[in-house]
Amino acid sequence: MSTQDVPRVFGRQRPPILTIVVILIGGLLSLLAFHIVRTSGADAGRTEQIWLAAIVMACGIVLTLALAHSVRSSTRLRAALEEQRRSEQALRVSEARFRSFMDNAPFSMLVKDLDGRYVMVNRGIEANWGKSSEEILGRRIGDLSGSAGVGVVDAMDREVIETGRAVAREVHFSDLGEEWSYEVKFPIRDVDGRLIAIGGVAVDISDRKQTEMMLRTSEARFRSFMENAPVEMVVKDLEGRYLMVSRAVEEIWDRAAEELLGRKAGDISESAGATVVEAMDREVIETGRSVAREIHFPGWRNEWAYGVKFPIRDATGTLVAIGSVVLNITDKKRTELELLRAKEEAERANRAKSEFLANMSHELRTPLNAIIGFSEIISKQLFGPLGSPRYLDYSRDIYASGEHLLGIVNSILDTSKIEAGSFVLSEGPCDVLELIESATRMIEARAVQASITVEQQVAANLPPIIVDERISKQILLNLLSNAVKFTPAGGKIAVTAGYSEDGGLLVQVSDTGIGIAPEDLARLFDRFAQVDTSYARRHGGTGLGLHLTKKLIELHGGTIRLESAVRVGTTASVTWPPERWCADLQAHSGHW
Repeated sequence: MSTQDVPRVFGRQRPPILTIVVILIGGLLSLLAFHIVRTSGADAGRTEQIWLAAIVMACGIVLTLALAHSVRSSTRLRAALEEQRRSEQALRVSEARFRSFMDNAPFSMLVKDLDGRYVMVNRGIEANWGKSSEEILGRRIGDLSGSAGVGVVDAMDREVIETGRAVAREVHFSDLGEEWSYEVKFPIRDVDGRLIAIGGVAVDISDRKQTEMMLRTSEARFRSFMENAPVEMVVKDLEGRYLMVSRAVEEIWDRAAEELLGRKAGDISESAGATVVEAMDREVIETGRSVAREIHFPGWRNEWAYGVKFPIRDATGTLVAIGSVVLNITDKKRTELELLRAKEEAERANRAKSEFLANMSHELRTPLNAIIGFSEIISKQLFGPLGSPRYLDYSRDIYASGEHLLGIVNSILDTSKIEAGSFVLSEGPCDVLELIESATRMIEARAVQASITVEQQVAANLPPIIVDERISKQILLNLLSNAVKFTPAGGKIAVTAGYSEDGGLLVQVSDTGIGIAPEDLARLFDRFAQVDTSYARRHGGTGLGLHLTKKLIELHGGTIRLESAVRVGTTASVTWPPERWCADLQAHSGHW
């Protein structure tokens, strides 16, 4: 009979009713004995009846006690069977919960016997290994895999059996689903404490392991990069102590890594450069930003370095270290210093030359003015005719050559004065129309001689402008002279004046000459620059004209721009700033 049938047998009997029945039977037997005694006569017959009553009463008592004991025993049996039923039900619930826990756990769970055979596995193992429980139960790990992880698992099982303690290991399987797992094996004991089985829990750590391997690979590459990089690379903690250094650092500092790690720059060297390095470290920590600086280590073989310090942060953005990349710039710095010294010497020589020429302006111009003046007198025969016509031609040649030489000397001297910073403008109100007409008249004869047409167009009602009139005329003359020089016969030159886009004065000199190649435009404003063409070489020149023109207009705060196309022509645009307009000429009288 099973424990499930017990309630049906005893379920209809009620212990209180059975007790009442026993009492009634005992009572009836007692009444029977009492009746026998009352109805019995005297003497021998009476004595037998008394014994019979006694026997009946004794039987009633015995029967009553027996029935009472039976009732108590049946009650205890029913209670015991009920307790067993509840225990079995609780066990079934516990087993169902355990099975549900195992089947739904997001990791692998197993139970093995002491021979290493699988007794129980959960769905996690089935899913990860790609095998059903029927293929796994009753078999050992070596029957299911040929991977190196088999040896690790068997060793863990033996250790659990031998020590009776839990064991944890990382296990690698190449042929059972999850490649890497973290397994914990533990003893399972019965109620008496005897080891009866081995339990196991395994968590898939393949992703973490792969990340660790990638991290190790990355660290190895970084270490290789640091060791082989031809620059100094350093990692420091927030106290400024070296945590990692490249081989280049060892070579530059002439010390092994063991002598550098764990120490600060100031502990290793007393050089002024070490102080700069530590100050840069502090600045990175305080600002959280990169810092770059040139560092000088006086007396070192490689005494100049360019260092970049930067913050190193963890995944949460917290500053955890200081990184450094340092370039050896000793050769570059020495070259730079030599070039700087050479530049300073050249500038001193240039200033001395410019000052010399500026100071010699009177000595150079005085004899030239005398030559030009006397040759002009002779050519005009102001004091009577010359003895021979050739003398007249010679005097005109002397005059023209003197004028040309004076123009060159003036250009050189003006350039030298500007470079020496001693050129001073003599500013005053100037009529724009008169300025342009005056400059145009001065080149008109040469233009006619070269069969070139010169036109001018000046906007009406332009107010006076405050400039150095002589210098402004020289600017226009330089541009007009170039236009005449580089425009073939039959060409045309146009001079226009009006307002610029910003409201200043814009003067443009355009020609239909030979033009300038784009690659030559930028360098035309350099000193002594000339376009290398046969046409330009035939006309000569010092190459100072446009350079001086640019300097002179810049002294007025203005600009000059060239636009040109080969065999089309050139346009030179010169602007004076708006603040140089003089709306009321009288308002400035006495100030210029």
